[in-house]
Amino acid sequence: MNFSAELAGWRAKFKGVAKKFDASSCADKSPVLPYVNDLHLVREEFEDRIQRLRSVCPTDWEPDKKKFEGRYSD
Repeated sequence: MNFSAELAGWRAKFKGVAKKFDASSCADKSPVLPYVNDLHLVREEFEDRIQRLRSVCPTDWEPDKKKFEGRYSD
């Protein structure tokens, strides 16, 4: 699997989490509300990386891949 496909997979996972969050009641949302903005920032970062892959297509994405695997493996 290439890095672009991996990022797209992560983006899809984040969209799924956002849908579940949006469908939750206010009482269910309150404990995780502080983390929602962080999720949006991560999603935007994925979007930026995917766009960069599409437009620039560098030959070596290993440093970026390691960065994402380390930061978002949880």
